[in-house]
Amino acid sequence: MCVGPLKRLWHWGPLLALGIVKVVSLSMWHCSLMWWSPFNSLGGFLNMSIFTMWNALTLYHFFSAMIIGPGSLPANWKPENRDEIKYLQYCKFCDGYKAPRAHHCRKCNKCIKKMDHHCPWINNCCGHDNHTHFVLFLLCAVCGCMQASIVLCCSLYRALHRKWYMYYGTGDEPVVILGLFGFICCTFALGMALGVVIAVGGLFYFQKEQIRQKDKKRCRAKKYIIVEGCSGNWFPISKGFRVCCSVPLSDESRIRLDEGDRVLVTRWKRHWLYGEKILTELQYATQEVIRIRGWFPRVCAVEITNIEGVQSTEKIKKA
Repeated sequence: MCVGPLKRLWHWGPLLALGIVKVVSLSMWHCSLMWWSPFNSLGGFLNMSIFTMWNALTLYHFFSAMIIGPGSLPANWKPENRDEIKYLQYCKFCDGYKAPRAHHCRKCNKCIKKMDHHCPWINNCCGHDNHTHFVLFLLCAVCGCMQASIVLCCSLYRALHRKWYMYYGTGDEPVVILGLFGFICCTFALGMALGVVIAVGGLFYFQKEQIRQKDKKRCRAKKYIIVEGCSGNWFPISKGFRVCCSVPLSDESRIRLDEGDRVLVTRWKRHWLYGEKILTELQYATQEVIRIRGWFPRVCAVEITNIEGVQSTEKIKKA
């Protein structure tokens, strides 16, 4: 029975990741010995040394991210200063409060500090304590796979055109000899290396785009005040025929709001708004604080700046 770090390792994600590293590394070393031998030239020695460095760093940061873990909050956690509770969310699974940017992971069954996501490749969450190791693991893996892709492409080309170089070459070209099994292994390793480069490169791009979208959404968020209560129904007939016929094509929830409530809106449609209800201090003082987010009819709310503008205009007219 696996215990401790071995329990994390005994999972399809880490085993598959280590399998990819092993296949790509062995194929790369095997082809490098023939295509650019480290024993015959300084360039070959540097090529082998740099790839070995990427391989070692990839494994180091992989195991560090998996074993160190993201860091989690203990069950029943509460801040030392009771006045800070009103700014925190309550986790019903851990029966405690969440620190800022902490989220509950159902797979780890813990509230993870600065949680990014649960990664199956390390069979652990990516968070506060291991985020640097995780990013460096991805970076080293991409760099190593890019180098391996170049070497494997050149080696396969030399192996496929070996006879041409034998008859028409100068005799100084490196000879790469691959049997059927070696050719299949190198081709498979090349496919996996290119897959890692494309997949992880795409991951970096989408994460950067996600951060940009979050910043953009945070900048354009506006506060609205509810001037007419809404029930949270998917088809609020009392709000008009157009509202019922233009419901958002999303499975996101609809929220119930009362007159006087305030909402931080981040998405707009012609007849609907999406936002998070701004809780009062009395609501924050309750035991369970749950974020209330969802869609509601646009006719029920007015932007707070508009209300302030109307009030200021009325004061000027009276003066």
